[in-house]
Amino acid sequence: MALWRVIVRFPNTFRSLSLFGFAMSLATAAVSAPSLHSYVGVLSSHDLLWPNTYGIASQYSSTGAFVSTSGGEEFTGLDRDGNQRSSYFEGGGTAHAQYGQLKASTWGSLTNSFYNPENAENDLPNIYATFGQVNFKDTLKFAGMFILPTFKVRYTYFVHGQLEGSHSYAALSVSVGENSDSLYIDGSTGNTIAQYFTTDLFELNPNLEHGLQTNFLAGFQVDTKGLADGTDVSGAGNFGSTVTLTSIEMFDANGNAFYDFTVLSDSGTIYPTAAVPEPATLAALGLGIATLVRRRKQSR
Repeated sequence: MALWRVIVRFPNTFRSLSLFGFAMSLATAAVSAPSLHSYVGVLSSHDLLWPNTYGIASQYSSTGAFVSTSGGEEFTGLDRDGNQRSSYFEGGGTAHAQYGQLKASTWGSLTNSFYNPENAENDLPNIYATFGQVNFKDTLKFAGMFILPTFKVRYTYFVHGQLEGSHSYAALSVSVGENSDSLYIDGSTGNTIAQYFTTDLFELNPNLEHGLQTNFLAGFQVDTKGLADGTDVSGAGNFGSTVTLTSIEMFDANGNAFYDFTVLSDSGTIYPTAAVPEPATLAALGLGIATLVRRRKQSR
């Protein structure tokens, strides 16, 4: 089995992971060439090894092409009573990345679980995980006839999918220049996920290029320390219905929406921007303002 290194985060006390081999560090603000990545894997680990993991199965694409994998392995060790027990872990995932749209799914199943702290010394796992992870990275610049000297921007994504089981989760991370924001989903609000995620307002310099990096992870993870011996557990996260960048909005320093701008990207992708109000809407707004002014004059 291949040995992998993972970076671990602990949102809501749940141990989720972001693959180091994927080079998705959101702390980096440097503008880089556009890129797409898709990655899926089935992993195992134990307390003395973590956050390193053993890879049971994996597939990776440096172009974001569709990848899929599945695999399983049997493990035999001692349970809490010192009795020998065998468990079987299997899982898989899919991933596909495009600029502005990410798709990932994963599933996992652990049968007849067991745990004994002495098992780690024999290199037997108590942590099992599967994932589908996708990323797109692009360089953007904002242009327009009346572009502002400084402005604020925010990005909106639509996240659509399904989570099954209490050990499944999803995580969306967005980095814009030196700023970042993230969304963590654990199914506590329901199994069907259909929600918009809007980042914080990020203040940017229009004269400079800005890196946009979006990373999405669908995962399943279980630690047998938290399970009674002999427990069967399974879960899945299916976000093949996509995580989509639906809108880029610009605001002035006072928070007023600004529509006269264009987003240019190194990848050539045309990203959706906030729609300019329709003529009918603008006409209605103008009529309303005119009526208000007239009433004020009459009252005087």
